[in-house]
Amino acid sequence: MRFPGNVVTEIDTRSGEGGKGRPEKCFYCSGKTGQAHDHDCVVLHRPVKIRMTLDMIVAAPREWSENELNDYWNNAICLDQFMDEIWRYATDEPEGGMCLCNIARVEYLRDADIGEAIVHGLIPDSEEDGVALGEEGPEDYDDVCNDCREKEAEADKPN
Repeated sequence: MRFPGNVVTEIDTRSGEGGKGRPEKCFYCSGKTGQAHDHDCVVLHRPVKIRMTLDMIVAAPREWSENELNDYWNNAICLDQFMDEIWRYATDEPEGGMCLCNIARVEYLRDADIGEAIVHGLIPDSEEDGVALGEEGPEDYDDVCNDCREKEAEADKPN
């Protein structure tokens, strides 16, 4: 993820490994290697808040009412448990053409600040922090988030 102030690197030139770029300038703007990208270069990003809505087919207990299902999904479980289902759609499994584009809509809500981007893992706040969002696969997701794990631990404590 690249934010304003970044300089043109060899990766931005797309000149390596048979790329069509030139090693002395950015493939997307006129910025020269080692100098700043043009202010409107597509390589530069800003953190934004979005809303993603997914329409999926999942298994649910046969006898539960709409209210019971909504209560269960929104109050009783960690929604990270849906990551495997989302990943199944995203990776076209089983064969036959499923894709998130067929089930999802994305809406821009507002620009986010750098602090929000750090908190949500979009950019690391130090060199020791992990990878940027989007570089993880389903095996890297736990089926319970830290907030939900803390709630479970609190609920398990004796009174």
